[in-house]
Amino acid sequence: MNESLRIAIVQQRMYWTTQENTQFILGKIESAARHGAQICVFPELAVTGFHRQIRTEATPEIVAPALSDIRKACAKFRVASLVGTPTFDTFGNIFNSAEFITDTGETCATIAKIGITPAEATFFAEGAERPIVDFLGHRSTAILCREANDVELLQAQIATNTVDIIYWPGIMRPDPEKPDNAEHHLLDASSLAKHTGAYIIQANWPMSLNYPEESIDSGHSIVISPSGETLFRLPKAQVGMGVFTLGDTHFIWIEL
Repeated sequence: MNESLRIAIVQQRMYWTTQENTQFILGKIESAARHGAQICVFPELAVTGFHRQIRTEATPEIVAPALSDIRKACAKFRVASLVGTPTFDTFGNIFNSAEFITDTGETCATIAKIGITPAEATFFAEGAERPIVDFLGHRSTAILCREANDVELLQAQIATNTVDIIYWPGIMRPDPEKPDNAEHHLLDASSLAKHTGAYIIQANWPMSLNYPEESIDSGHSIVISPSGETLFRLPKAQVGMGVFTLGDTHFIWIEL
């Protein structure tokens, strides 16, 4: 695997509308290109924002033009992107998905969240597959948010040495119900990295609109090596972009 890949992780400012979130994303794709990144990774539901107004924002009429603009930006600046977005099928189902967009502006894969929470299930349908795709020459897949806790299922879905990079868009914070191990999802992600032999690259929201008081422990996106070791973490509760070369233990932090 070529480990000279330059990646930007965006800890994105969240807005209530798709238009505002999309404008933020477009600017960050351009910024990622200026800093030499080849892939730009955004959080879960980055296009609409992940908040209580998702029901009004997650419509094909609103999301389709936003994704079209993002694809055009990827092609213009020659930066591939992984963006969290609602997706839709012909039966009226809405999915919480990760969309892989190449540096030519083409969608090469869409992975719908399988492990949805009971609250999400009132609006989103459950995904069915977790494909492995060629994303800029690296075998890649995605897990979304607390799917990382479903270690046994993920290990069954992703066999050892079948994937190089697992992208992990989410909106998560330490679990206050488990003070003895507040970030237990990171241990599960480390176990997954060791099982698969893949890098895990998280892009976590640094803020919450629904519960702003919880933002203090948000962000802190992590990159985990194939041996399960933490390579680095981005700042807590800060909007910005970390740019790094795959395999490095350091990054450049750009405040946004």
